[in-house]
Amino acid sequence: MLDAAGKTRCVLGLALDITEKRKLLDALKIEAERYCALAQIAGGLLWTGSSDGGVTALSNAKETEDQGYLAKDWVDLVHEEERDTALREWAVSVKTEEPYNVECRLRQPDGAYRWHRCRAVPLRNGGPWRQGVARCLDGRALRYTLKGAKRRLKAHRQAIARRPRHAELVGEAVGPANGGVFRGHSAAGGV
Repeated sequence: MLDAAGKTRCVLGLALDITEKRKLLDALKIEAERYCALAQIAGGLLWTGSSDGGVTALSNAKETEDQGYLAKDWVDLVHEEERDTALREWAVSVKTEEPYNVECRLRQPDGAYRWHRCRAVPLRNGGPWRQGVARCLDGRALRYTLKGAKRRLKAHRQAIARRPRHAELVGEAVGPANGGVFRGHSAAGGV
């Protein structure tokens, strides 16, 4: 405020406590970071779609832009032989608010098609399904993962089969008929 001579006499100010808003903002930032980390480790094509099938966001956009996956509607990427099934299942999923789960061929940047497993779950926020979060995994990657798991299981089983049994290593307890005598393995100097 100014006095009659035009000099500043006092200053009026207003201070608002925004501590709670800052706490909420910090919590949202943490959730956003968590979501981004999950999107990075989940792999595949991650996207958010509207109930009518439009792509509203790509969670791993840089990666997918480089791979040429962008399309106005996700169904544009689906091979024509699976398109009707994919759309029908999407409509059922939106109507029933149940997860979407379809295997179909998706067009690659080079124009070729590869099999993918596509899954989506609804984002409701207490109302009807307005959007879904989806992930499409390349079938080749799934086969390689399965082959690797089978190979590791086989190697593990072979390693177990090559191991001497516990009784062979430490000896065996002889029952009460032999006076409860413990005989060690001959390699360990047992009887």
